[in-house]
Amino acid sequence: MNAVFITARTDSTRLPNKICRILAGKPIYEHLIERALQTKADKIVFCTTFRKIDDKLAKNITDKILLFRGDYKNKLHRWLSAAKTYSIDEFVEFDGDDLLCDIEMIDKALTALNKADFVTAPPNIITGAFTFGIRTEALEKAYKDTTCEIIQFKLPKTIIPTTAVGKKIRLTLDYPEDLEMFRELYKIKYCTTLPLSEVLTIFEEHPQLSEINWYREKDYKENQQKILFAPDIPEKNPFCSGYSGKKSFLFRIFRRREAM
Repeated sequence: MNAVFITARTDSTRLPNKICRILAGKPIYEHLIERALQTKADKIVFCTTFRKIDDKLAKNITDKILLFRGDYKNKLHRWLSAAKTYSIDEFVEFDGDDLLCDIEMIDKALTALNKADFVTAPPNIITGAFTFGIRTEALEKAYKDTTCEIIQFKLPKTIIPTTAVGKKIRLTLDYPEDLEMFRELYKIKYCTTLPLSEVLTIFEEHPQLSEINWYREKDYKENQQKILFAPDIPEKNPFCSGYSGKKSFLFRIFRRREAM
């Protein structure tokens, strides 16, 4: 059985309470659920944390999808526990910041996971268009192999093709300017159920949309680098120097003591 895992929590630093902000008359988390339901996934699982601050969010999750509450600081453990709880063999991660994540890519990724352990997108994909997909068995093995504070692993990768690359567009919700852009976009057309290709057409017709938040892309990438190249990671570790072998892919690095 496959699934889409919506990963979200209530608090955030750069845009407080962003998952509950109102867009086109309803909170962001409702847009996430509505979009995820457009996919062909067998199950949709909303993965949030067990903290009290996320109680309100959990109570508002519709009965059309499943709810899982787990580890706050360790997303890998949260996903693995959710997969085991609901007997999920493979899943695509739908980040709570990426409310217009590409439905077509998600469906292609779910199909690819029938044979691949890990699927991802081209490196120059639009931020917010897609994250990754992984088989639960592969995730569990990698997680068990990790004994240190840094969770890290390599997996053979399959790239999901897309035309959503090389464009000066931000489709993720991380800064106030991102929220402003989404609100202006939705004034033009309600986009939650639209294919990403149609959303990109709107940007082509209204280039002023990108001007609202594109400059934040530099800040966003610098922040990602700070997470990846944390000072307490050993310098000689190949995972910390942008290592990516021809047959492997640096999946991600999470520090257990930090919330992502």
